[in-house]
Amino acid sequence: VNKGVLLVIALLISYVFSAEYAVIFREQVDFNSLQDPISLKSIDELDFQTKGKIVFHELQRTAQISQKFVVDFLKQESADFTPFWITNTIIVRNPSQELIAKLRAREEVARVELQEPVFLIQPERDIDLHDIKPEATVEWNVQQVKAPEAWSKGVTGKNIVVGILDTGVVMHEDLKDNYRGFQNGQLNHDYNWFDGVSRKNCQNAPCDQHGHGSHVTGTILGNNKAKQYHVGVAPGATFLSCRAFATGSATVADILKCFQFFLSPTKTDGS
Repeated sequence: VNKGVLLVIALLISYVFSAEYAVIFREQVDFNSLQDPISLKSIDELDFQTKGKIVFHELQRTAQISQKFVVDFLKQESADFTPFWITNTIIVRNPSQELIAKLRAREEVARVELQEPVFLIQPERDIDLHDIKPEATVEWNVQQVKAPEAWSKGVTGKNIVVGILDTGVVMHEDLKDNYRGFQNGQLNHDYNWFDGVSRKNCQNAPCDQHGHGSHVTGTILGNNKAKQYHVGVAPGATFLSCRAFATGSATVADILKCFQFFLSPTKTDGS
């Protein structure tokens, strides 16, 4: 039996016996109306850092206020749940139909929806990455999209930080130089790596038990400075990474953890 078929069957079995529901709240942040409380400038007039701080604090404030009574209710019901400020949503795992009905009846709740797992597209065939050798200093696909022409005009991705939400990443020699946590020859994963997968077996350091995340990272900004070898279209960019896909699928809750990490990076332990 094909390994991909077995993986999908296993994931579907897991999904059937572990359902997640999203409790989505009516109160949502109106980003267009935000302004700096000190200068009273509109959100569009602010610099990137100030804009990010205001958006972050408003998202948290809105979630804390609007979710409070539902959180108290779910605790009373001994429900298994995780609140998220990034979308003002609470994910509830394996709720009873009675609990779902009670949540839908609450005034502050817009809707309660079953969340299906998100699946990666599986490769058509397995490839041994160790057998792949560079064919040129700039890979053919990078040349095909005319990335070198952009580089010649100074557009390399410099000063841009890319958030990679995928199966994780390995510290390959073609990726390590562009990892935001690699400075002066030292690795620091705090604020640069987060394992959003529930079982967190890669909490302390980046990993990739599938390969898709490392591949994607390379396509975006892979760059080996020592060998002057480019596999990515933005070799001047840096990246931080969050693992939401343990293998071939991810839950919505794990994806939301990563989105929160990108907007407000934490230490590897989540603090």
